[in-house]
Amino acid sequence: MRKTASRAIGRTSARASRRPLTKAQLLPLPTAEVQRLSLKFHLALATLRAGHVDAAVCAALLNALYLAFLLRDARDPDLTRYQTAEAVLNAVIARAEVGRPSTLTDPEQGVLERLVLSLDVQLAAVPLHRFIDAWAQLERITYHGGHSPIPAAG
Repeated sequence: MRKTASRAIGRTSARASRRPLTKAQLLPLPTAEVQRLSLKFHLALATLRAGHVDAAVCAALLNALYLAFLLRDARDPDLTRYQTAEAVLNAVIARAEVGRPSTLTDPEQGVLERLVLSLDVQLAAVPLHRFIDAWAQLERITYHGGHSPIPAAG
């Protein structure tokens, strides 16, 4: 009985130490920000679709992928769509590095289109506080030479 009470007290004090979220943090992202990000990712995909591969395009699409992964419902155990999109981007980058044509195949294009469209839905619905947390994680990954947050396919 005592252990249960002390655990409950410990949880309560941990919750009490967090600041409550503001109304603005609970609201979705501003529409202008959603549109700006969406345009950035759709333009990167269109550029890649046209066969123009460069570091900025690949970085934008990797950011879209990692952001979509970080914003996903953590209770969803199916990571296949993220692993597949990452494999497609890695293949495109590998082809470009050795001078091979980097034009997307139809299946590759479909995978990346679904990724960008699903990120549009996520961005329109996610509360600001979750977006800020995911963006901070994304910055740690990209600026500090981190590795992909997506677990390898098993």
